[in-house]
Formats: sequence, C-alpha cells, structure tokens
Amino acid sequence: LITDLLVVNLEGIQSKKSVEKYYKKYDDSFENRKTIENNIKSIFDLIGNLLGDSLKDTNFKTVPIFYGLFVALYHMNYGIPELDAPRYFISAEKYSKVRNALDDINAIFEDEDLSKEYYVFVKSTKDATTDVPARKTRCIFIVNRLFESINN
Repeated sequence: LITDLLVVNLEGIQSKKSVEKYYKKYDDSFENRKTIENNIKSIFDLIGNLLGDSLKDTNFKTVPIFYGLFVALYHMNYGIPELDAPRYFISAEKYSKVRNALDDINAIFEDEDLSKEYYVFVKSTKDATTDVPARKTRCIFIVNRLFESINN
C-alpha cells in the first residue's frame, strides 16, 4: 500500500501491476523525496485528525477504500498528476465539513437502493480494485463529495 501511495504522488494513479517498473525508475534517483515524505505524513495526520480511532469502525479501513480516501485527500491538498478533479486545501476549520462528508460516504455502503453513481462507486471498491479505472472512480467520487461538502 505504501508503495502505491508513493507512486500515485509521483506518476498519478497507476495499476498495482505496474509498481515494479517504478521501483526500477526511482531506485537510483528520487528527487523531492523529503517533500513527498512530508506530504504523505501530513495526509496520514489529516486522516488521524478526521477519523481518529473511529477509522477501524468504518469502511475506510479496507485497503481499496483507504487508498481512495488517502489519494482524494492528497489531491485536495497537493494535487495528483492527471487526476481531473477539483481541489481545495483542507484546513482545520474545514474538518467538521470533511468529516460529515466522510460519514455520508461511509453510509453509502449500508444503502440497499443505490443511485447509479453510488453503485459505480461501491462496485469500484469490490471489483478489480487495483486497476486504474476503479482507483480513479473511487478517488474522484470521494474528492467530489469532499469538495461539495466544503463549499456548502
């Protein structure tokens, strides 16, 4: 998972199947290493501030959904290459709105009658979860919900 999160920051959303080529590409030289490490740490801290101990009681505890959450938050604050989704830096004063959006996203998994958009999102958390289309679907869905919540 950590390698996937690192790759997404460097190259955008990629398939897990392509991770090996990034080991080779960045094995000798890794520019901006400290900045990227600090950004990744700040997103883990942000997730802690938003969800705290309740993370273990949410659907975000699963790897596919956690990946979507992490990438969405990273994109909001720092940008992800080639991710066509809005951005808005998440400051502490926006935490309650973001938490509400995350609670709403978590609740989607309990719904039995899903709209097409919600169905596609939920499907992306269960089928071919490490392929690019599923990863992008999850990330863009979460970013859009966060963006809407922050701007309401």
